[in-house]
Amino acid sequence: MHDRPRRLVAAGLTGLLLAAALAVPAEAGSPNPAQVRKAEPRRVVEYRPNGRFTHDTDLLSQSGYAAWMIDELLLSTTPLPRLGAAFMQAERDTGINARYLVAHALLESRWGTSTIAQAKHNLFGYGAYDRDPGRYATRFPTFAAGIAAVSNQIRAAYLSPDGRWWRGFPTLRGVNRFYASDVNWADKVAVLANAIDGIVITLGERGLHFGSPRVATPAPGVAVAASSSIVVEVPWTSRTLGLPAAIRFAVRWTPVALAEGGPTAPAGLPASTWTPVDGITRAGHSVRLSVATPMVPGSWRLEIGARDSDGLPLPVTDAPPIPPIALRVAAPTEATISVGLEVTPPVAQAGGATAGGTTAGGTTTGGTTTVAFAVTPVPQSQAGGLVATIRNVGRNTIPAAAQDGTPTLFEAWSLPLAADRDAVRLTGAPLAADLPAGGQVALHLPRPDGAAVVVLRLSGDPAAIGRSVPAVVLFNPSAVGGEMLTQLYVPDLRDASLVSPGSTTASAPVAGPPVTPAPGGATVSFMQADAAGEVAVGLVPEPVSTSPDRPAEPPAAPPSILVRTLSTLSASAADPTAAFLPWPKSRTGDAHGTLSVVGVPAGIRLVVVALVPDGGSVADPATLRLAWVTIADPGTEAKPH
Repeated sequence: MHDRPRRLVAAGLTGLLLAAALAVPAEAGSPNPAQVRKAEPRRVVEYRPNGRFTHDTDLLSQSGYAAWMIDELLLSTTPLPRLGAAFMQAERDTGINARYLVAHALLESRWGTSTIAQAKHNLFGYGAYDRDPGRYATRFPTFAAGIAAVSNQIRAAYLSPDGRWWRGFPTLRGVNRFYASDVNWADKVAVLANAIDGIVITLGERGLHFGSPRVATPAPGVAVAASSSIVVEVPWTSRTLGLPAAIRFAVRWTPVALAEGGPTAPAGLPASTWTPVDGITRAGHSVRLSVATPMVPGSWRLEIGARDSDGLPLPVTDAPPIPPIALRVAAPTEATISVGLEVTPPVAQAGGATAGGTTAGGTTTGGTTTVAFAVTPVPQSQAGGLVATIRNVGRNTIPAAAQDGTPTLFEAWSLPLAADRDAVRLTGAPLAADLPAGGQVALHLPRPDGAAVVVLRLSGDPAAIGRSVPAVVLFNPSAVGGEMLTQLYVPDLRDASLVSPGSTTASAPVAGPPVTPAPGGATVSFMQADAAGEVAVGLVPEPVSTSPDRPAEPPAAPPSILVRTLSTLSASAADPTAAFLPWPKSRTGDAHGTLSVVGVPAGIRLVVVALVPDGGSVADPATLRLAWVTIADPGTEAKPH
């Protein structure tokens, strides 16, 4: 295992071993007329990152190094400043391996201590003819300028077939033929290149791994405002030495579903480009990144990438991945709710307090206004249920009632995964007071009776509450380790228009719990239906194994299909709806295709589809698929078509 003392010892020993052998070539950068016997280059050995470097290694290769690695090497073993970015830029510009360039520079400059290196920013002894090296050595304005100029000259004259001093092979042995009078010059550079690799400690050697990011500010799991700033926390672990201080970060926003129809709707999809993060703070085993959110509302995927000290990508061989996260971005004028659900303890564990809705009125704590609901307390039998925290992440106040007196309600619906149970309205509580931007409310809910998709929405006068997007959570009481609440990400909706990049369908997978579907299962997806009042569900069975070394298995019985819908507005006579449908064809035949569910009520509706294993009545949460679907005309009854 590498550590800093070992690095320093290795550097010191290497310096002592090479001190006596170091010599500035007689005419560095030009042919040497001295008659010396040198080995002819005869082959090229492929370079491997972190592998052994020889005088026959291909110099026109990617080093696998990064600027931060070279900086750490130079700062710990030489008086030189941070030059890692200059060496890596030379590799990108010329194609010459940066590991070789650093070794070459350290050899010629005596680890950066030579007079020529310090007085003339000349690390390679370039132009230092034997008759008067100090006089003839080329002077460069900066170390970086010297690295760039000499690298270009070496590539043009020594490593190109049309170069004046090309010897047939892009290797140290080939360069040594005319570069230096010392017949052992190539071997010395190779020794240094290997010594460098023993000092530099890559991210992989540190055992560095990044965990799943989360939004720390405004709050984990909530929607974020468009054109605002959020703080994303990225945890990390390592076996040794930790995360280098020089590592930077960049982010990229990719649209999953964008809303159209408003005055700020884009003409086309925003470009997904990487942007460097300037605001970075480190605390323990995590970094906090200050990230600007997109200007366009919708559902977005935020990708985070670790970057080199110069802001450029790390080498692909040494770039630990960071999992992306999905975020809901709210419009500045949008009265959007973000909902967090938690399982509350039984009343006996809560000190005997009665579980129920809060009383009318409001308080201000830590700059956040808390507004209560006017709601009848939850019965004692329902204590130990769920608690919902609702926050107005928009910039407009949500009024408790519209001008015509229509109240603003917070509704919670339970859409069971059990096919034999009906949807349940868990609560319908009116706001007791206006909910300002940034304000939040808390409400206790009874637990769903079994696994269910819980939908929380605002209802009332749309002109008063603005565009409100429901929040969707999976409640799974039978999860391993106890009850589990999983936030479900659904494509965004706005003004009955939906844009899905790269697809014309209104569909997207759901981020469900880590449950593997049972063997013999199938998958479902959404496709935009052509007919009014219709939802098209795509069906794909699991392929049947035909391996000759496995005995034939009887085809698995097809699952049933549970379909539920719920509108985004207030409840109506046709809200919600449900259908329990058989798989349309035998698993031994062509079971691919679509299933049309007709008679779905009009409007923008959340459609939930899940598969129920044969003979059962409860859908497998791992098969959940959800989407917002726009239904043009109302129908009468959901049924297979």
